[in-house]
Amino acid sequence: MNETERELMPELADAALVAVTYGAEGAALFRGGEEIARANGVPTRAVNTVGAGDAFCAALVLALQSGLPAQVGPADGLRGGALPPSRTSPRSLPSTRSRATSPAP
Repeated sequence: MNETERELMPELADAALVAVTYGAEGAALFRGGEEIARANGVPTRAVNTVGAGDAFCAALVLALQSGLPAQVGPADGLRGGALPPSRTSPRSLPSTRSRATSPAP
């Protein structure tokens, strides 16, 4: 969710895990209302933002389900989310394996 959605949904304050995006400023991960991880935004020249949020969520879930520490999740999500806006077509995206092994920003 984005920061505005988080403000409008106080019932999620005690959720087990919530990811909040802050646009160019990055993203954070909250557990039980407490911030447990934060990552800076990834500089990207946006060509087309379609799919950026979906790619962020997919990369975040992949990182967490792969057993990576929660502190890595937002950075991985941001790297994944930065890929679609910088491409004109989903076919130009790198494989999941190459994204998962690239260094954190």
